[in-house]
Parts: sequence; structure tokens; C-alpha cells
Amino acid sequence: MSATSSVHRLRLFLAAGLGGWALLAGGCGGRGKSFPCPECPIPIARATPERACPNWRWIGVLGDRVAVCPRPADPAWTVRPLFEDPGGTPIPPGLSRFCLYEHDGAGADLTQEKPGLIDIQRDCMAVLPAASSLVESAYPDLQRRFLFEAGGITDFPPQPPAGSPSVRLALLDTAPNFDEPAANPNNRSPHGYTLANMAKRLACAAGDCTATITARLALPWVVYEPSSRALSVRDDVRGGFVGMIGELAEASRAEVVAWQAGDAAKPLVLNLSVGWNPVFGGGEATVAAMPPAAQAVHAALADALCRGAAVIAAAGNLTWGPEVEPSEGPLLPAAWEGRDAPTEADCGAA
Repeated sequence: MSATSSVHRLRLFLAAGLGGWALLAGGCGGRGKSFPCPECPIPIARATPERACPNWRWIGVLGDRVAVCPRPADPAWTVRPLFEDPGGTPIPPGLSRFCLYEHDGAGADLTQEKPGLIDIQRDCMAVLPAASSLVESAYPDLQRRFLFEAGGITDFPPQPPAGSPSVRLALLDTAPNFDEPAANPNNRSPHGYTLANMAKRLACAAGDCTATITARLALPWVVYEPSSRALSVRDDVRGGFVGMIGELAEASRAEVVAWQAGDAAKPLVLNLSVGWNPVFGGGEATVAAMPPAAQAVHAALADALCRGAAVIAAAGNLTWGPEVEPSEGPLLPAAWEGRDAPTEADCGAA
């Protein structure tokens, strides 16, 4: 087996392992279960677009010849590009056309304030982990079952095959940003931390790891109140339970920037054991017809693919999601698997 084929097999195994774990854990919940966020005033998993998409966070798409995000008349709005790279790194053209509008209070309808924008729509608190809350007492049995389903492998070889580079596995999930899973984190949700340690259990043996495990917080919200940003609570230190669709796009881009800045020699795998129901957009026939938040996720993942990353997303459970149609089929962004990958021409234009 060549070194190259070893790398590809490892990437596929890790992806299949985490995807299987997400689906297995997801079996603990389903329709009728409210999301594991006891402080949330509404059950997020059953929210409709009218409740899940607040007036205090909007995403706009710039016109072809517009370089600066236009400001609403109300000065209380905070306006910035959705994708901001540290250190003044140029933002790829395919990502620089998205604008973020946030209000600390109730916000307002911005659909009439579109000079310079092709479209502007509300972002939606719709991104959920592909699982319900993991019951601590059941975790050991679930872990043993997962390892059995993964092929009964107790450990990888103590060293990667000769010449095979380590992989960077990034989890876009509920866990706060880290470059190494903590032994005893104080996270609010067990989902992201559990995935990280399952991956570490599979990829590491005797101190030698075939993968570096990292995380980018994509689900930071602890309390969500659609009527006011001031009554909603996000936690960037301990992570949250749910996230906005646009925040998943931001997390993807942040990981790609970190990867290229300090770890570019390793192949990158983006693992998204999260998703949103197509009722919130993303299932349209063309990308241009999608809501801006879904377009932003699509653009961020396409940019990652263009740079050589592999993207794995959980399909979810048959009965997961809001109690509105469509309630079956894969979640987004996993449902984009049937769409064409970006071509060399697409990547050159981005």
C-alpha cells in the first residue's frame, strides 16, 4: 500500500467512524423531543422559520460591483463582512460578498434596505447536533457498540505508515475552540466533546496519533429568545446547544484559516455532525436561489474543498427536525452531497 493510499484510507475511516457515532447517538432522540437546552424558552428542535429566524440577525449578499456592506438607516445596527480573516488576510471573492447585520435589541425588518445588496434575509437559529443529549450512564455501552460497529478495532498501529502525514480533523460543533481535547472540559453540551474524544480514541495509540483533533465552535447559543438579542445568551467559553446557519459558515472559514496558517502540511477533514432542516433553506435548485445564510455555508465549504479539504456532514435521523415538512431525508449541508463539487474553474474564480 502506498503512502498516499494510506492517507486516503485513514481519512475515510475517520469520517465513517464519526458519522456512525453521530447517527448512533442520534438514535437516543427523535420527533417530539425538545432540544437539550433547559433554559431555552422554546423547543428549538420543533421551531418553525417564523420563530427560529429573528429580526436581530440578517445576512446580505453584495452586488457584483459593490465592495462595502451598506448600512441601514438605524445606527444601532452592527454591520461587518460575515467572513473576517485575522491579520488582514485577503478574503476570497466568493466569500467577500456576504454581509452580517446584528442588532442588540429586537432588530427590525431589513428587506426594504437593500441598496447595493442582491438579497438580504434573516439568519436562522436552526443548526442542531445530529443527536439528542447523551445520557452519561449510557455512554460506555454506546462507545463499546460504536467500536464494534466500526470493525472491532481496539487500536490503530502505534505508528502511521511510513511517509503518511498525520491528518487534521476539525469538529464544527458545540465544543469551544481547541487544538487538543481537554481531559475534563466544563462544556455545556457533551456532543462536541464526546465526538472529539471518540476520534482521539480511534486515532491515538500509545501516545502516537494519526490525527490532530481540533474544534471550532459553531453552536454557541445557550438561551434563544427570538424577540430580542438582549434576552438571548451565547457562551464562547463553554460552548452552547444550538447555532445560526451563518455561524456554521463562519466556523468553517475560521478553521480553514487556522489550518492554512499553522498546519497546512496535514490534510484537513471538516467533520460536521450537525445540520439544519431544509425548511430553513438550502434545498433550492440553484445556490443563487438559497437564502443568504445557506449560500454562505455553501461558499465556505466550497472554498475548503478548493483548498484540498475533505468535508463530512451527518445526514441526521429520519424523524429529526422541526415538525413541519420536509421532516424526512438528509439534513443540510449533508443533502448537498448530490450536487456537483466545485470545478477547477470554480475554484479559480473563488
